[in-house]
Amino acid sequence: MAPKIITWAPLDIFSPAPIHHKPLAIIILNQELKLPLYLYHQLWLNSTFVIAADGGANRLYDLNKAHSTTLSTNAIIGDLDSLLPSVRSFWEDRGIPIMHDSDQYSTDFTKAVNYIRASPSRKDIDIVVLGGLGGRVDQGLSVLHHLYLFQDSVTYEDGRMYLLSSEAVTFVLKKGKHGIKAKERWEGIGSGEGKGEVGLGKHVGILPLKGESVISTQGLEWDVKDWKTVFGGLVSTSNHVKEETVKVETDEDVLFTIDLNFAGGGD
Repeated sequence: MAPKIITWAPLDIFSPAPIHHKPLAIIILNQELKLPLYLYHQLWLNSTFVIAADGGANRLYDLNKAHSTTLSTNAIIGDLDSLLPSVRSFWEDRGIPIMHDSDQYSTDFTKAVNYIRASPSRKDIDIVVLGGLGGRVDQGLSVLHHLYLFQDSVTYEDGRMYLLSSEAVTFVLKKGKHGIKAKERWEGIGSGEGKGEVGLGKHVGILPLKGESVISTQGLEWDVKDWKTVFGGLVSTSNHVKEETVKVETDEDVLFTIDLNFAGGGD
């Protein structure tokens, strides 16, 4: 029997049609929220639970203030060393639970994931992580490290996790075969008068996570066959999408990243 191909439709996190996305949880990390506002509105519409990891509550407050909007969070958790007193008061006045977890052996990102997964109704929900790649290098690498750790199951039975930066969506491809819908586009994103559109871009990177990986691809401008990739050796960055579906086969876990195009399409 041929190995099962795991299919991905990463742009469905923004889908305005409920049949195209499963319920999501959102984690807000402590990075500036720089996507177009209508994308955040659509993510909130598609989510069933939102949690701010410590200083992520500051970032959500700033987004609301800058755009006179009212996106909220269900809870705030972390060691709270970054949460501003004025922002804490703002969320407390609105009845948002604020939970102090002083464990110095876990990051605020980890605390947020554990809190989501602790509920039986959310134990296998997909999670969209906002931020984490726009600041210090060590913090960015820590987010990627934890993104990998949180995707332990080969079948993603604990839910899939998407890291959403201001320019790209990134996720872990476990050992095996994958098919990624790489030319999707959605219109009518958001709510009210501020609607827009979004598509996946053409730039793709496939990065090794566990030492050397051997990958084969189909659907890219520069496809490879049984190609060894490792930091310190060859690494696949800035490849281009050519087909509707990009196929990746890998003998070890790799990171897949594709950029976003807010005007739609992949030009």
